[in-house]
Amino acid sequence: MHKEANPTEETRNGSSVVVPLLIGFSAFFVAALIGLAGRWAGVPLAELVRDPASQFGYPAYGGLLSHLGILLLAATAAIAGFVAYLCRTKPAGRLLLAVAFLSAVFTFDDLFLLHERLETAGQAGIFVLYGLLVVGIAVYARRHLSRHDWSGLLVVIGFLGLSALIDLTAWRGTVKSALEDFSKFGGYAAWLAVWASFAKTILACDPEDHKAAWSGKARAKASR
Repeated sequence: MHKEANPTEETRNGSSVVVPLLIGFSAFFVAALIGLAGRWAGVPLAELVRDPASQFGYPAYGGLLSHLGILLLAATAAIAGFVAYLCRTKPAGRLLLAVAFLSAVFTFDDLFLLHERLETAGQAGIFVLYGLLVVGIAVYARRHLSRHDWSGLLVVIGFLGLSALIDLTAWRGTVKSALEDFSKFGGYAAWLAVWASFAKTILACDPEDHKAAWSGKARAKASR
């Protein structure tokens, strides 16, 4: 007969030190590898590791809206990924895993301006692909989790669709850039709001499931 393990016992046993230590050293080595790869490619180390504003001499507020949009996407990916892990055997978990992946793709695309390197036709193809993925997620959500209100996704599609359309037009100028970026920022904020709300609903509805999953892992470790 095994005594039921308490989650705090696992913390006191040292895993709270081991896991961050492993992750910290892994991140350190990944950063070192990036630095070495940059040096091999002829990219100065300072351009890879220093703050862009101080390295390239533009104001600290440069790219503010872009940076905030990336934070919104990263937050969505983190929230969706975490709750997807907790609910990985359920439709909600599979849905949130797809959302986390797509949010990460959006993040890297915006961070490194990947779609901007393509011609207009290539950019249009990327935008269509992103739109189809968002619509696919919406269809899956409506089909398998119909009790949740998914009308917020229409707001997301509206804002991001408007941003993509403005980006593909031949119109040039500050007003175009502003409208495109404002629409994209609104879409990213709505995207975070939709999935943060859904993740909160999932966690609130199944607290015993998550507690049981944690306790099961703790019992398995305690019985070894």
